[in-house]
Amino acid sequence: FLLRATGRLELARERAEELERRAEALMEAGGTGGSAFGSPPERYLAQRSLTALFAGDFDAVLGEDQPPPSSRVLAVAVWHFARGMAHAALGDAARAEVESRALRGLPYLAGEAVKLWPDRYGRMPIVQLCESYGAILTTEVQRLTEPSKPASADRLRLA
Repeated sequence: FLLRATGRLELARERAEELERRAEALMEAGGTGGSAFGSPPERYLAQRSLTALFAGDFDAVLGEDQPPPSSRVLAVAVWHFARGMAHAALGDAARAEVESRALRGLPYLAGEAVKLWPDRYGRMPIVQLCESYGAILTTEVQRLTEPSKPASADRLRLA
């Protein structure tokens, strides 16, 4: 996050790719992360999308047109969120709403295996995570369709 916030975007992109590669390798080997990550490695599978989103590189966010594997529910949730926010930032309310609906429906499609996503500081129910991200996207869609609503996508550009 600090690399993105301080404008060192190329380094942030490199680190995001590295984190994703390491997390994927660890998950494929059946590892949980332990002290290497401090939290479940799945948390790091969406770093490229988040880095591009917070850098305001919406073309990069939308350029990833294939979601992560459905077994990586958190990564899929972040992928939908990033795409929805990118569409909202570009003024496309209809596509942002499509991503919001997909995001809010995700935990119900994934089943019991993803009821809880463990976090270092407790447990975040994946349903709650998706509903929170969905609410942010809904706010952005309302901002586009009802200009009197406050904007949050405009504040994503840190660079």
